[in-house]
Amino acid sequence: MISQVAGALTRPLPLPDTPVVRWLREQRFPFYVLIAVAVIMISRAPELIWEPRFWAEEGNVYYKRALVSSWWDTLTYTYPKAGYFALSASLPTALAGKLFPLAWGPTVTTLFSLMVQLLPFVVILWGRSYVWSSWPQKLLACAVLVFSVNATHVWLNTVNLQSWFGLISACILVERWRDLSKIGFGVQALLHLVGCLSGPYSLFLAPVFGLKALMVRHARAWFLVGLTALAGIYQVSEVGKVQKRMNKGRRSISEITLQEPFAVSFSQHVVAPIAGVEPSFEVLRKFLPRKEGREPWKKGVPLALLLTTALVFVRREPHGLWLLFAFLLGSVLTTVFSFNFWAGSRYAAFPSFVFGCMLVASVDFQAMRAFFKPDGTRPRPPVRSFLCLLLCLSTIVAGMVYFKHDKRLIYVAESPVWTYELAKWRENPEYCPKIWPVTRIPGQWKVNMRGVDPKRP
Repeated sequence: MISQVAGALTRPLPLPDTPVVRWLREQRFPFYVLIAVAVIMISRAPELIWEPRFWAEEGNVYYKRALVSSWWDTLTYTYPKAGYFALSASLPTALAGKLFPLAWGPTVTTLFSLMVQLLPFVVILWGRSYVWSSWPQKLLACAVLVFSVNATHVWLNTVNLQSWFGLISACILVERWRDLSKIGFGVQALLHLVGCLSGPYSLFLAPVFGLKALMVRHARAWFLVGLTALAGIYQVSEVGKVQKRMNKGRRSISEITLQEPFAVSFSQHVVAPIAGVEPSFEVLRKFLPRKEGREPWKKGVPLALLLTTALVFVRREPHGLWLLFAFLLGSVLTTVFSFNFWAGSRYAAFPSFVFGCMLVASVDFQAMRAFFKPDGTRPRPPVRSFLCLLLCLSTIVAGMVYFKHDKRLIYVAESPVWTYELAKWRENPEYCPKIWPVTRIPGQWKVNMRGVDPKRP
């Protein structure tokens, strides 16, 4: 009797034969891959799950505003020093400040960031792409992107989610939109719109979306172009409102030599993803202008290297050209519009993501399989595919090396713990809880809790 009861309790319940259940059964492998990606992301700094933190403006600007302002003012706020509207920061902090207890604030924003970081992989695994149409390419793309070297500075915080939304837009760019269901296309259009309303990276791809619309001539393509244009108009209007209050510490564009943006782009967006951070700085030192000047022939080298790299690696098909233009636009525009024209660290994440996508797109597994097929014929060796596969593996290895050892901007043991800081504030309402990042100036980042009731849960 007891064994029968135990068997009944442990026997899996029969699931109804519905379309949803059948779809879940068919899609088990993509779910397993997505779970593996999530585990890898969490494993980089598992402390953030039980000790989540606010990151810079995420806490002292957006969350602070969510605590003392209305829903509308919080969701539509544009931080003047940033110079653009960031829905990816204002939305999760509004949810955290309005719907959850104070102690849960960084938990909400951290989990929201994890969810957004997984969305590009959802598009890759379940989309209808020109690029990753086979499982080997899907798995290669997931590995290249999750171990990206330059992702360190944009890891699990909402103020830098714009880089991940830029990656989402790049993945949507190479989708076969006419093959998607209405729901699938609607979800992708919504994600792209949120990306355009979260920062400049998705908007940098506007010309490429326009080029693709001219080539494919489909209503859905023009619909995405229209969404991008509307979001761009709104972002331009927000920039106009806060232009006088933007950061004044920027260098003037007249102070920048022509070769400097290209030197930074090549070293940080091409060399760093493939070889790591230190080699990229060595390359940068070779080409950055110095006061004593340098040989005239070196002035054009960074641009030549950037263009040569892009042309050699790009696949000679429409989707390869779209990614090529996306990479060049993202790399150069990121450098030009970044603070002091330095497109390293967090500014390098989005161009590095697109460069990784371009490498994966140039790997033709079908041609490689045909080359090794023992049928007596040996076709022309796919040199570009072998080279790009080798570079993809180099990217993965370099990312794995930095994955666990470069956590200074993600989590360190001496970082402020939000629950402890909150307890200090409740004891002394004049105290400002400290938040991340830990910089050279101790306690530089704080949340001014003036106007918040210390008795609030």
